[in-house]
Amino acid sequence: MRPLLLAVLLLVSLAARAQTQAECPVPVDRYDAIDDLLAAAPSCRAAADLFFACATASSGDVSRGSAARERCERDFAPALPAPEAASYRRRIAACDRKYRRESGTMYRSFEAACGVEEAARRARAGKRRDDFAWVGRALAEKP
Repeated sequence: MRPLLLAVLLLVSLAARAQTQAECPVPVDRYDAIDDLLAAAPSCRAAADLFFACATASSGDVSRGSAARERCERDFAPALPAPEAASYRRRIAACDRKYRRESGTMYRSFEAACGVEEAARRARAGKRRDDFAWVGRALAEKP
């Protein structure tokens, strides 16, 4: 009975995630159009959302994942302190190693998705820190 309950819960959670995930705005076989959209993404979140909406679980996701990561890195990399930059590089390397023993293009796609998730997480963390940057300035200006 317990395995059946777990299976039902897993299916319900997957169905809920599928309903909230956006559809790719262009046909997924229009690689150039997706690449152009990734390059023009106005934010890291937009690039990450586009990557996941258009992912095909194939080797083509590797280049699109790199493009999405690069877009996210523009948001946080220039201002990232050295220790945090080193931590980020370790996390990306862990993504690259995660499925290295597995063969098949699907696993390369999973590695790319892991990297995009990590870059998006880092960009969100930096955004939260910047949201309160004004507090330090306001306190410093106080007589």
